[in-house]
Amino acid sequence: MKIDPGLIKHRAEFLRAINNHDYEQTENGILFTKQKAFAHGVYTHNVNGQDERSDGNLLTTEGMTHMLNTEFHGGTPVNTWYFRLFGANVSPLATWTGANFTANATEITSTSEGWAGSVGFAFDEAAASAANVTNTASKAAFTIVTASSLAIWGAGLDSVATRGDTTGILMGASKFAAVRTLYNTDVFYLGWSLSLSSS
Repeated sequence: MKIDPGLIKHRAEFLRAINNHDYEQTENGILFTKQKAFAHGVYTHNVNGQDERSDGNLLTTEGMTHMLNTEFHGGTPVNTWYFRLFGANVSPLATWTGANFTANATEITSTSEGWAGSVGFAFDEAAASAANVTNTASKAAFTIVTASSLAIWGAGLDSVATRGDTTGILMGASKFAAVRTLYNTDVFYLGWSLSLSSS
C-alpha cells in the first residue's frame, strides 16, 4: 500500500494514536489530528451494472493497527483481502474485529439464501497510486441465490476468505445508506478504495 510521503515521519505517532484511541471518527473517515492525516475508505456498489451507489467505510482499530505495523514495523502483510456481506441493519464500530464481525453484523454465510460460491470474493486491487488503492476496475461480483429476496445492509473487508471465519483481521466495514434488496440470479458488484493523505 502506498503511503503519502508526508505521513512517513509520523510512523511511531500513528501507532501510539491508535493504541491510545487518539483520533476522531468522522462521517468521511478517520482524522489523526496531531499527525494532520486523514484516512478515508469508500465502498461502491451496483446491481446488474445499474444503480451505482457509494458509502463511506469505517476503518477498524484492528485494521489500522495491522496496516501501520505492516508498513512501519515489519509486520506480516496480508496478500489477499476478501469481501464479506452482512444482513443486519447495524452501524459498524471501530471495535469490530475479524473475530466478532460475523456475530455483530449477521454476516451472510448461506449458499442457499446468500450468494453462490464456497469462499469470499477477493479484493482484486490495482497498484496504488496517488496514495489511493482500489479495485473499482475489477469489482467483486456476487451472484445472488435466494428463494425470495435477500437484504444486504453492508460489507466488510477481511483477511480470510471463509464465510463466518473468526480468525482473520477486519480492515473495515460499511453500513449502506439504504438496504440493497436483491433477487435470485442478480449480480451484486462491490468495489472498495482507501485513501491516505495529509490534512
